[in-house]
Amino acid sequence: MSGLSRISSCLRALRWRRVAARLLGCCTTIPLFLLGSASGAWAQTPTTLTPAPAMTVAPSWGGAPGWDKVQELLNFAAEAAFVCCLLMVLIGGAAMAISRATGSGAAGNRGVGLILAGGGGVLVIRFAPAIVNWLRN
Repeated sequence: MSGLSRISSCLRALRWRRVAARLLGCCTTIPLFLLGSASGAWAQTPTTLTPAPAMTVAPSWGGAPGWDKVQELLNFAAEAAFVCCLLMVLIGGAAMAISRATGSGAAGNRGVGLILAGGGGVLVIRFAPAIVNWLRN
């Protein structure tokens, strides 16, 4: 049997299945239509739908396993970053003082940049947890 004849025989079989399904559908709906409205034993009791309970989500790390270790790691990382920022402020101040003493304005500007960046880092480290908690509530 060639490929084309297989395809045509499958299409014919599919067409006959559709015709049979349509005929069976008509045959089952006609008697129900002739019966009219349901009464007596055929009547269904009305069912009342109860609404599902409201779903609430409260994200929290409170019951997470190892939360105390995560908090300890965050505290350590914040302290290390705080120390690095303070060192940046001290190094920037020293660079600014040395450059001003030697008369190099470009190096002094670099020292001012280090002082401002270190101070900004300290402020971010200090106020970031408060901002995150404020946004969560």
